[in-house]
Amino acid sequence: MKQKAINQLASSKRYTSFKEFYPYSLSEHQNTTSRVLHFTGTGLLIMVAVAAIALGKFLWLLLVPVIG
Repeated sequence: MKQKAINQLASSKRYTSFKEFYPYSLSEHQNTTSRVLHFTGTGLLIMVAVAAIALGKFLWLLLVPVIG
């Protein structure tokens, strides 16, 4: 019941602070698959961005929105 209330609140509310958003974010990442995909995508995004800057391949930065 609490989960449903959080999801309903999240769909109709704009967050003004991380403290307000965090419970919703945790509820959205309870699924193991969701957490693994989020971790993998975030890590890949950071690696591509760092490699693009370090190697001077700035066109690689165009991949960032696709990876994210």
